[in-house]
Amino acid sequence: GTDPKTGLLTNEAFRRIARSEMARARRHARPLVAVMLDLDGMKSVNTSRGHLAGEAVLASIGLVLRGAMRTEDVVAVAITRSGVPSTP
Repeated sequence: GTDPKTGLLTNEAFRRIARSEMARARRHARPLVAVMLDLDGMKSVNTSRGHLAGEAVLASIGLVLRGAMRTEDVVAVAITRSGVPSTP
C-alpha cells in the first residue's frame, strides 16, 4: 500500500516487493541494488515543527527520489526503532 500522508510505499509494501525482486534477481542471476537513506534530524523536525511538517519533508524527499529514478524503481518509507520515519 501507499502511505497517504507521504505518497510513498509503506514498509509492508516495500518488503513484499523486495522479496519478489530478490527472488527474480536470483532466478535470472542478475544483480539487485538497494539503497537506504537514514534521514538524520527527522525527530527534531517532528518535535519542533510537528508531524505534519515531518510528513511534508518525507513527501518532498520522495518526490525528488522518484524524479531521479526509473519508473520501475521503488521508493518507500519505513519506521525506525525510534519511531521516526525514514526513506529506505
